[in-house]
Amino acid sequence: MGEAILDLIAKDETMAAFESALGGSSFNTALALGRLGVPSGFAGALARDVHGERFVHALSAAGVHLDFCARSDAPMPLALATPDAATGAPRFSLYLDGTADREPYALPASWPAGIHHLHASSFRCTLGAQGEAALAFMRLARGHASISFDPNIRPSVVPPRGTTVQLIEDRVAAANFVKASEEDMAWLYPDRPPEAAMRRWLALGVELAVLTRGANGASAFFGGETLSSAAPNVDVVDSVGAGDVFSAGLLAAMNEEGCLGPDGPRPERENVARWLALANGAAAMTCARRGAEPPTRAELDTFLRT
Repeated sequence: MGEAILDLIAKDETMAAFESALGGSSFNTALALGRLGVPSGFAGALARDVHGERFVHALSAAGVHLDFCARSDAPMPLALATPDAATGAPRFSLYLDGTADREPYALPASWPAGIHHLHASSFRCTLGAQGEAALAFMRLARGHASISFDPNIRPSVVPPRGTTVQLIEDRVAAANFVKASEEDMAWLYPDRPPEAAMRRWLALGVELAVLTRGANGASAFFGGETLSSAAPNVDVVDSVGAGDVFSAGLLAAMNEEGCLGPDGPRPERENVARWLALANGAAAMTCARRGAEPPTRAELDTFLRT
């Protein structure tokens, strides 16, 4: 549940030319789940124009259903992705007003049968009327499904830090599992080490909190334990969508082991190690490709064996 955005990605550091790519945190995760073989659906909003149809085609080809996806006569929202001068990581300028992003969700009033996990991410699940609808749906899921949340902070569109922290923590408190990047946590809690901030989220009732660290892999916090997992080495083309695909890899691994759903078991160290390894592999493969292009499960299995 969340947004789909048409990314315009700079071809090089001159930023003289851009190429378009399908994106948006929640779209990327839904697409990746489908390619990893997990039966999934996307709840967001897609334009009826030629660009919106590109999203529909990609999701449908991956086996992702659109039962709860709204269609809009407005155009797709845009994200201008340019490399950060210091780190090379993508920085996004978002254009949302007057776009399909303002379309309300097409969510049912009662929990739909057969859905055992809800993943919510980024600003469409946090801000405005859509954010409130997303939070209500997360709360509705309690007792019917497990819930995960990825804040995916975009400083250019969120309100002042204090307000944003409260919005994020409301959604963290509604979730069983959360994932955030070091950049997310540094923005939300600039005076607190990210590890301490993750433990604060555990205190809000989260069972598993995962901190992604880019090329340094990821760390998981659960119960009184911490577990870190290294990322595979790849030749990085760009990191667009890597965090979203990491979320999909994590959920795919948990799903395979029967650890999603309202009665899923608590995370244990051996399970979490396997989940992180698969999620890191999926994210690394995405970094080796232009744009947010997640691997299939067959591709990921081959990559992890080599």
